[in-house]
Amino acid sequence: MPNAMEAVRAVRGSRVQAISFKGDPLPENIRARFDTIKGRPFQATALRALLLWVHENGGEYLVEVKAENVSGGVELIVEVRQRRKINDLRFEGNVSVPEASLDPVVEMKEGTEFERDAAESAVQKLNVYYSKQGYLATEISYAFDPKAGLLRFLIKEGQPTLLHNFGISPLTSVERKDLRARYERELRAAFGLELGDRIQRDRVLEGIQRIKDWLRDHDFLMARDPVLEYKVDEQGNVGLFLNIDYGPRIRFGFRGNTQYSYRELMIFVGEIKEVSSGNDYLSAVRRRILEAYKEMGLANAQINTLVREDP
Repeated sequence: MPNAMEAVRAVRGSRVQAISFKGDPLPENIRARFDTIKGRPFQATALRALLLWVHENGGEYLVEVKAENVSGGVELIVEVRQRRKINDLRFEGNVSVPEASLDPVVEMKEGTEFERDAAESAVQKLNVYYSKQGYLATEISYAFDPKAGLLRFLIKEGQPTLLHNFGISPLTSVERKDLRARYERELRAAFGLELGDRIQRDRVLEGIQRIKDWLRDHDFLMARDPVLEYKVDEQGNVGLFLNIDYGPRIRFGFRGNTQYSYRELMIFVGEIKEVSSGNDYLSAVRRRILEAYKEMGLANAQINTLVREDP
């Protein structure tokens, strides 16, 4: 109420030449009340009394009044937003997923005010939830009836998306065919999804993490993060392909190390291996070993590195 009055205080005494309404429609009896001040000199007390009456008799409406100077006086702009209460919330079309599982996802409840942004956000959350259950083709929308206060989420689940084929970038950097074949089998096993399995978002992400762990454990420490590609054929079958830039396989040998044994130096390497990978990996290892030598008082220690592929 005070905000509405502040908006028109500067035009006190001007004649109200016009009144326009924006937003949701007001009932005729409330609009008629505003028409009573049209053509009259503007009076703050009259507008205050009118807004109080609207508050008492049209509590489901939020009304804000602004004023603009026009020829011969002012125009009052009445912006209206109807409070929309959710009296009934329903899910329609959900066959595989029970309503009890969907209720906490939408974070909207009966008895609260309907907000469009919240409903659109709920649709996005439902889509993510269904994708986690392996339904990648689900279509979801909402419909709200303000008179009945009925909010419906309309769901077309479709069929669960099953893994039809799966591929991983070949390990061409490993020259031995038997070792390469074994590693590729292990990579597939690490991913964890078999043909015919439902493609669930969480399982896919967990599989990618296991692939990254396998690469680190097998010394592919400069490999880039795997990129997952979805492939859909003409029949609608869905396949996955993991595009991996393996980089060289890194193993360590040391020369000229008299203060630390090979085992001790590999402990330093292991510390970095747990927290770093990719292009910065070798630099991080070198910094850690130099730090160890400096801690012994050998501030002038130097390290030269030679990288070669070792399948």
